[in-house]
Amino acid sequence: MARYAEIRFTYGTGYFPDGFYVDLHFGSSTVRFTATHSGPTGAISGGYQFNQYACNIASYIDGLTNMNEFTRAITMALLALGINNDYEAGGTYDASPGSFTQGGRPYVRAKQYGAAYNLALPNFGPVGMPISATQLTNISPVVVTADVLTCTCFGDSTGSISLDVQGGWPPYSYLWSDGVTTRDRTAMAAGDYTVTVTDSDVADPINNPVAPIVQTVPITVPQNARVDVVIDREVGTVDVSVTGGVGPYTYLWADGPTTAGRTNLPEGTYTLTVSDSLGCSTQVTIVIPPFERYWSRNPILLNVDAGDSYRADPTTKPNLSFTCEVWLEQEVDSNVYTRVATVLEQPADRNGRTTFQVQELLDPYLEYFVPSVIQRGIVRATPLYRRFYLQYAEVYGTPPVPAGAAVVTQHIVARGGLSFAESRTRTWFNSYHEGRKAFLTWQPNNKPARRDQPEFLFFQALDDFAALRLRCRVTFSDATTTEFLIDTLAVDVRRYEVFCIGAGYNAIKITTTKRITAWEVWLTTGEDVVVSEVRRYELDERPRSQVRYFLFANSLGGLDTLVATGDSSLEAELTAEDIDLALPPTYNPLLGDTAALDRELRPVWKVSTGLKSRSEQIALQELLLSRRVLMVAPGVAPGGMLAGVVRAKSALILDDANPVRGFEFEFALPRERSYTPTLPITPSGLPVGSNTDLPPSS
Repeated sequence: MARYAEIRFTYGTGYFPDGFYVDLHFGSSTVRFTATHSGPTGAISGGYQFNQYACNIASYIDGLTNMNEFTRAITMALLALGINNDYEAGGTYDASPGSFTQGGRPYVRAKQYGAAYNLALPNFGPVGMPISATQLTNISPVVVTADVLTCTCFGDSTGSISLDVQGGWPPYSYLWSDGVTTRDRTAMAAGDYTVTVTDSDVADPINNPVAPIVQTVPITVPQNARVDVVIDREVGTVDVSVTGGVGPYTYLWADGPTTAGRTNLPEGTYTLTVSDSLGCSTQVTIVIPPFERYWSRNPILLNVDAGDSYRADPTTKPNLSFTCEVWLEQEVDSNVYTRVATVLEQPADRNGRTTFQVQELLDPYLEYFVPSVIQRGIVRATPLYRRFYLQYAEVYGTPPVPAGAAVVTQHIVARGGLSFAESRTRTWFNSYHEGRKAFLTWQPNNKPARRDQPEFLFFQALDDFAALRLRCRVTFSDATTTEFLIDTLAVDVRRYEVFCIGAGYNAIKITTTKRITAWEVWLTTGEDVVVSEVRRYELDERPRSQVRYFLFANSLGGLDTLVATGDSSLEAELTAEDIDLALPPTYNPLLGDTAALDRELRPVWKVSTGLKSRSEQIALQELLLSRRVLMVAPGVAPGGMLAGVVRAKSALILDDANPVRGFEFEFALPRERSYTPTLPITPSGLPVGSNTDLPPSS
């Protein structure tokens, strides 16, 4: 604590003798104060006098009055000298009647800090009473100011603190929160510190009870922002964006280039060092893998690894964990990505690795694509796929903070999934799809198809194309063929996008007088390079008593067609809630004895597929697993299709002892609380009351 300069008087009797004086020194001015028993307190020639009353040593009131008269005379002098803002007078009186310690404790005290306000010891005269004076010099507050140097690079130890200490009683001692005892500091890491400064004044319980002075000051050593690098990685391309540090930035790849981005990079591992204008740098390792595609119903994994250097010395990254963010392009080709869910964080295992699974975050954003029954040509099946990227980073330290480099890997996900074993063996991705250039269906080739049978093929592009062409080859009954172009989609096709093509008899739209027996469809680029397998359909014109078509989403996201030629029947499952009526003597018989509270009807088609080949029979497991099934019913429902579900039940697929002639399933339509029959389309312009169901009159 600080202390003002002060003169303290101590005397042990109740009053000053007549004629006793005190000379007080205020800088170059000396003022005499003389005790009198006959005159009032106030100014006199050559100084001031203060009235004193004779009193007994036990008279507390008289003694206090005498002391107050003395300090009042001093206050008058301060006011007259114009220094009442610099000094003040006051005191206390020891009220211990009968005690030889009874007496006054008047004082004169500075009201400003600084050596100029120190007071010299007074002169007394003539000696006539036991009085003493103590001189307390000025001690100004300890004021600590710090000159702080910022750490040049994030995480280094180039900060420093220089202290300037004023006031108190030098010399000073220093104690920092981290144990250092020097005044100034160098080679400091960024962070919060405190320093306690203590002066050298020695406490005196009588004359100086407030010393020594202790001042504790918090000081923060800042650091320049970290050089943060985000790596946006696609097929053979790396884009680098940098924030933090002090720009401009420079780039140095381990294999020589000095550009921020790279193109046409083969698969491999690359190292990039990004430096700012202060020489601060961040080094990142970039792995260029094959561009990944995923099915939404199989695991979508992100494996992250802190590397061999961490395994050699885990203390370099204490409290290591990893974060993962999933960003999705919700509108295809918009290049606008939004983060789905919160930032995921998982601790590293003892080898510095972890694995994120994100498929459950992506699957809700994908939908099945249902084309028109009469679709012809090629259309994008945009509900089936989305581009997304995973942004991940390390988090470590005490406390843990994100590392300076984040990696963004872009991928594509399509609705669907592979079987339990295949999702692990990855034959589809590693060889089958590219080797076969397969459409997204497991249905066998050389498929029988009727003239009105809707057929669709779904295609996932394996590369980038400027255009896609749908080509067709028709075989006639005379064994001749003709080849022609059905449609051209002249847009930039990006790798792994999904397209739907109409492949049925009505979709090829050929005008001919010859009898068609079969047709084949396939896709090419704008330069007529074949990019898909060839799918063959054989025209089925066998007479059938009844034919029903079902479109069902297969495991790869496409729509397959089931032709059911066996017997079928429509049943209605009724659920009802009824109550019995209380019948009064005068009941109304037209109300019956039961009230129907609710009625709900569920139409259920019981369908037999009819005879199927062994390969067709096996492929129909897709129907049982399908989450989207539509019955083609032209004129009955909007779009010519009715939605429903295949009831869960066992179905015989194969029997080694006996041939299986198809299988039966139940197709449940939506529940109904009201009934509307199939309404015919009424042409406009008919007179009121016309019945379009009747034949025209002759």
